[in-house]
Amino acid sequence: MQKYVELLEKHVQWIALGLGAIYLLWMIYGYVLQSPVTAKLGGDTVTLANVDKTTLEGPARQLEARMNDKSNLQISAGKFSDQFAATLQRADEKPVELAGAWTTGNPEPINLNEQQTPGGETHNPAGGVAELPKLAAPKYIAKSQGRSTVSLPAENTAQPSNSSDNANTADKQWVSLSFDVDTAAMSKAFKEAKIPEQLQSTYFLTVDLVREEQGADGQWTNAVTVKPLSIYHMMPMPPANDWQGEVAYADWASKNQSTIIQPIFYQVVKADPWLPPGFDLKKYQEENKPPQPFDPAHPPTDRKWTDEERKQVEQYRREEEKRKQEERRRRSQEQRNNRRPTGPGGPGGIPGMPGGGGRFAPRDTQRPGVPPMPPGMLPPGMPGMPGMPGMPGMPPGYPGAPGMPGMNPPQQQPLNPNLPPPPQIPTGPFNPAQQPTITVWIHDDSVHPGKTYRYKMRYAVKNPIYKVTPVAKNAKDADVFAIYSDYSDWSTTISIPDLTNFFVKANFMNSPTVSFDVFTWSDGEEHKTTVKVGPGDEIGGTENGINFATGWTLVDVRQDVRGDTYVLLVSDKGNLMRRDFRTDQSNPRYQELQDAVEAAKVATAR
Repeated sequence: MQKYVELLEKHVQWIALGLGAIYLLWMIYGYVLQSPVTAKLGGDTVTLANVDKTTLEGPARQLEARMNDKSNLQISAGKFSDQFAATLQRADEKPVELAGAWTTGNPEPINLNEQQTPGGETHNPAGGVAELPKLAAPKYIAKSQGRSTVSLPAENTAQPSNSSDNANTADKQWVSLSFDVDTAAMSKAFKEAKIPEQLQSTYFLTVDLVREEQGADGQWTNAVTVKPLSIYHMMPMPPANDWQGEVAYADWASKNQSTIIQPIFYQVVKADPWLPPGFDLKKYQEENKPPQPFDPAHPPTDRKWTDEERKQVEQYRREEEKRKQEERRRRSQEQRNNRRPTGPGGPGGIPGMPGGGGRFAPRDTQRPGVPPMPPGMLPPGMPGMPGMPGMPGMPPGYPGAPGMPGMNPPQQQPLNPNLPPPPQIPTGPFNPAQQPTITVWIHDDSVHPGKTYRYKMRYAVKNPIYKVTPVAKNAKDADVFAIYSDYSDWSTTISIPDLTNFFVKANFMNSPTVSFDVFTWSDGEEHKTTVKVGPGDEIGGTENGINFATGWTLVDVRQDVRGDTYVLLVSDKGNLMRRDFRTDQSNPRYQELQDAVEAAKVATAR
């Protein structure tokens, strides 16, 4: 470094002269050799030397002359009143909806003939939409039914309820049905109708469920459209050509697809849980039961064991045999220790008695103990101590309940949270070509006990070309709001069980009175009473706030040729019926109701 410093100090004057020469050459190049800076001004080329003079004599002088001009100016204005009136009337505006999404404003109409796909194909094929698409009918799939005590919101408390502890509940007999909507068929219908590609989008507007009732003669009558569950506030479909109503309904429907397609059932408080139509809860739980650990004491017999499992079984059997040998040795030792002196004169004899010979007799350990009491000897439901096993031989009770084993009925379990989710449904506008089959659920909670019904369903979707122009050959097709499908085929027949049942309990020979056991379902459980009636008396009535009325009256008590006594009954509708003790007591339904009543009593006593 010192070497370079000395060199610079020695020749510094020559370095300074060299830099000065370079700067001089650059100045000569920039100001002598290079052309001067020029610009265009009013058609003339000016330089830095004459730009000021040219500006003063040209544009500045022209501006001054115009400013000093005293002649009148002519200013023209358009007719703003006509333009304002046209704007208020929206004469040139029409509502347009693209790709199935509702537009709240009123954009300019689109010319679909001028819009093309990326591949160069037109969105609006030649000829346009000749007619609206024809939607295929839905397909009936399955049903579920039951009777439950359900929870109602406060606004529904006016509905009848038999519950004394919860004013917001009601007893409901219900039927739920499922139907499939073929979206592939819907997409095909859109294409066959020549719906422009970017408009092949829609959403559900409504679902109609029609119910018919089977009469005593087997004929189907009394067709009604089933109303939605009372917990839903469904917006009514607007009348035809009510454009503002259709706008409001379209906005509501597009945001409430799940309410239209798969409405959720009431919250069940007691009795039958709601299950999706056709869903087998027991089968599902069995199929999806978590694998049980291998138990060498109870190995499976429906499959082959692995090598590891076989070793576990062999090890268990060796240990079990060893345990049994030790148990036998222990018992043998106890027998030797527990021998008692017998015979006269033996040691340990009873004072005052002749002595024995000192021999001992072993205890008979093989003698069976007290045999268990056979089932049926004790009244059903007799408990052991809480938390302790019941008495030996007691008939088993309902499994799985806490407290006294064998006593408590099974508790109503809620729907397993691990159940599969419901079928996927669109939550808004959808393209049927990109949407799998849609499963629709519908509920009917207006069924009547003792009736038999059948159902059919149809659906409506928003017209894909509603208020879109120009696209249809017939302009009126663009004013149609809803497109309805055909009705499905009828469902299977569905019978609703009676809430009240009665059976002959006792009928004594030559006695004009008959005893009946009457059962009725109320507040989520079965109730029972026994009534004694004579000819002309109605069977059942209100007891402790529970309605046991059957609607049947005893007419007469008679004997058949075999000497068996039977009764003749007539209903409040004039129907006749014959009943007898032997048939009623052997009816499986009678025993089912007896068991249900006992279970309800035990559950109430807990």
